[in-house]
Amino acid sequence: MACTNCNTPSCGCSGTHVVSVTCPPACSEVFNMQCIVYTGVDLTCDGDTVISRNDYLDEAITKLVNYVCSKVAPPASVVAGSTFIDVVPTTDPVTDVTTYTVSADMAQFEVYFAPIITNQILAKILAGPAIDVAVDTGAGTVTISHQDTSTVVSPLAVTGTGNTFLQAASFSFDTFGHVTGAAFTTGTVTHQNNFVTAKINPDAGFTWGPNNNPTDLQTAEAPGDTLNFVAGEAIYLNGSTVPSTDAIRISFAGLSIDSASGLSGDGTAASPLVNSKNVWTRFTADDGTLVNADTTNDVLAVVGNGGGIQTTIDPLTDTLKIENTLPNVDQNVWTRFVGDVGAVDADTDTDILNVIGAGGITTTIDPATDTLEIENTSPATSVALTSAGGTETLVNDGTGPALANKGLTAGDGISLSSDAVSVTIVADVQRQLLSGVGWTAGTVTPLSITHGVGETYVQIRAFDGLNDVTEGLLIALVNSTTFTIDHPTRNVTDLLVIG
Repeated sequence: MACTNCNTPSCGCSGTHVVSVTCPPACSEVFNMQCIVYTGVDLTCDGDTVISRNDYLDEAITKLVNYVCSKVAPPASVVAGSTFIDVVPTTDPVTDVTTYTVSADMAQFEVYFAPIITNQILAKILAGPAIDVAVDTGAGTVTISHQDTSTVVSPLAVTGTGNTFLQAASFSFDTFGHVTGAAFTTGTVTHQNNFVTAKINPDAGFTWGPNNNPTDLQTAEAPGDTLNFVAGEAIYLNGSTVPSTDAIRISFAGLSIDSASGLSGDGTAASPLVNSKNVWTRFTADDGTLVNADTTNDVLAVVGNGGGIQTTIDPLTDTLKIENTLPNVDQNVWTRFVGDVGAVDADTDTDILNVIGAGGITTTIDPATDTLEIENTSPATSVALTSAGGTETLVNDGTGPALANKGLTAGDGISLSSDAVSVTIVADVQRQLLSGVGWTAGTVTPLSITHGVGETYVQIRAFDGLNDVTEGLLIALVNSTTFTIDHPTRNVTDLLVIG
């Protein structure tokens, strides 16, 4: 659509464009190029599409101008180098295209900047404390490194032999944290004296104290000491052959018995002593007095009274002869005989007393020697031994006829004494009650206590009035007369010391 109203709105096909240029006087109509469309075929040049079908006129003119400008050779350009820039042109003979290689002339740069770097830059880089500065003017480099101010040679080492150990180490440092000194303190481990092994040795080179003496303490004199075991009379010592059991057995070796004694066995548990003969262990007189054998080989003396009565023993016939060497009518005679059960008196001055054996006892009278022989014709008859009661009996287990007693052996802290009819057992225990101790709970320093028990290893019970406060009591044994106590929570008024 044409428009005759120039310089006014609504001129052209869209009605939005304003033609700012005065309309030519010879034109009766003016068209907007955006309203004119090229409808022909695509316009190409050297294979390039310059204007396409349906391009608006303003677009087609722009494409044409751009294409022409790109094909027309631009003005010649001069590429030149300088003191510090090198330009090297290279022309392709086929395409006639010249390529320019531009590079920096580093040699000239170094000549120019060397005095600047040295005098203005490097001269201002100074080494501070513990810093080293190395300048390479040729390479144009500066190397800054850490300076080692340590005076200790590495590696540090401390050695010890035997019981020596490192107890402490101290180091000295400078302001930069470098080690300038090192010192070491060593210590020595002191081993306590103790018994490490137990050994069976022969009874040689030892001095023995009294039997069952609790004060003969065996103390280790050095670390790793050996405790010796020595077998006494009739004692066997056996060491275990299995290392993990670690035991020494003490056993009774048995006795050497003379077969003529009437005893058999060796006294061990496997072969106990047995008496195969009946023996008299008690003799009783008419007046009721009696005597017991005090030992296994005790002797009973049968003597005359000096009034015409004489005793004689025949060792060949093992007989005892009691003879009246002064017979007369005025002599004293036995008118009564008393047995274990019953008694008899002479009825006449010519009465006869029959002595008859029983239960393995046989009596024989020898008219030629006027002797009465009383013989045990059954010596193998056993006598049962029974306990009078209690948890233990002092009579050997089993049957007689020998009457034998068990032996009593005093253990630790026990002493034994005896007489003809009794055995006294006394506990070897010392005790002392200490009153007015005066310990207050919470006191900082332990309280030293002096006692008179006379032993280092003692038992101690603590009391606060009538209350037992031993639990929680801290005790340190010092020597045979002194120990210390410390109770953090309870007062202590009295102490019982037991040896």
